Amino acid sequence: MAKGDHIFVPLSMKGLITHHGIDLGDGTVVHWTSGMPGNKSLSDAAARLSNAMIRRTPIEEFGDIEQIKVRVYQRWCFDADVVIERALSRLGESDYSLRFNNCEHFATWCKIGEHSSAQVETVTRQLFATGSKAVATTVAKGSTKLVAKQVGRVATPWLLVADAAQFATEVVMNKSGADPESAKTVGRGVGCAGSVAIGAAVGGPIGAGVALGLWFFGEVIGELSS
Repeated sequence: MAKGDHIFVPLSMKGLITHHGIDLGDGTVVHWTSGMPGNKSLSDAAARLSNAMIRRTPIEEFGDIEQIKVRVYQRWCFDADVVIERALSRLGESDYSLRFNNCEHFATWCKIGEHSSAQVETVTRQLFATGSKAVATTVAKGSTKLVAKQVGRVATPWLLVADAAQFATEVVMNKSGADPESAKTVGRGVGCAGSVAIGAAVGGPIGAGVALGLWFFGEVIGELSS
């Protein structure tokens, strides 16, 4: 870790939820925290959320030092001094929102100026993508018999395997500290390849095309929702 790093640590659910902040390089971290003692379990989440504020605390209060990781950005970032200046400028802020203004939104904004959370966006995008495929399948089945037959063959629950693989790839890469954009790109590659392979297996070349169309449609809707 170094001054101005975007750091994160597992919070719960075997690391599926992570807590983020900015390392000031002097043994302190700026991050969203309730300031309440004890571990950051979900059992007292309501009390912690009501007291949430961007604070500067010793790194020991941020999380288990041995589990802290650094997010490695493959994109342009502010230099360390600017990152720290941006982090300190928001001390005392208290309008926390899990969906729109959480700890990852804050740390990402400090590093690259984008108010985004890979955790929230990955889940939201995948939910909308999978849901939109189901809607598209239903609509297609109501059209011509030929289309209905082909879509019916391809749009089996097996396509959910491709969605799950895409989601898992993004989650694992984000947990490892990879750039979220890189994680999304690799995840999409896995999802697209998986969908086409499954479509081809159950419906041949036409099935592969149908599966690709459903995957692409889902990704567009998912991207618009995130």
